[in-house]
Amino acid sequence: MKLLIISVFVLLVFFVIVALFFKNINSQKPYKIKDIMTKNEVEFFNRLRSAVPDHYIFPQVSMAAILSPDMPTRSKQYLGAFRRISQKRIDWAVYTSDLKLICVVELDDSSHNKTSDQIRDTYMSGAGIKTLRWQTKKKPDVNAIAEMINSLDCVKPSQELSVLKLKSV
Repeated sequence: MKLLIISVFVLLVFFVIVALFFKNINSQKPYKIKDIMTKNEVEFFNRLRSAVPDHYIFPQVSMAAILSPDMPTRSKQYLGAFRRISQKRIDWAVYTSDLKLICVVELDDSSHNKTSDQIRDTYMSGAGIKTLRWQTKKKPDVNAIAEMINSLDCVKPSQELSVLKLKSV
């Protein structure tokens, strides 16, 4: 009987400690809201929206939302290839009103790395996706953006559904 009382007491103390621990974690609020784009990106996003108002423009899209490795999904190669794109984001993806991908748009600023950008562009072009890349110091006006995007065709359905074989990087 004594052993049962001691066991119940130990479990009670354990649950109280766990409850206090989780209460402290929740009260600390370890996360805060973050802006999805910088002021510079917001300004350019508005140019994109004005240039092609009948299109959908999605900011900060994961590459893994657009691409996936072209290999068996349970293979080690798939996992390695997926990891190469899963943490990468593109600045904007531009879609028609019926959600056909037209292109991705990158606004290069000091945070962009030329080598990483070339690899990213290779992944996109290998899947038939056009990347429009502009320098932040030489942003085109609304008319130039409209002309460029409207000159592009949608990614072909066969290209859109087939995916790029990602190489080791």
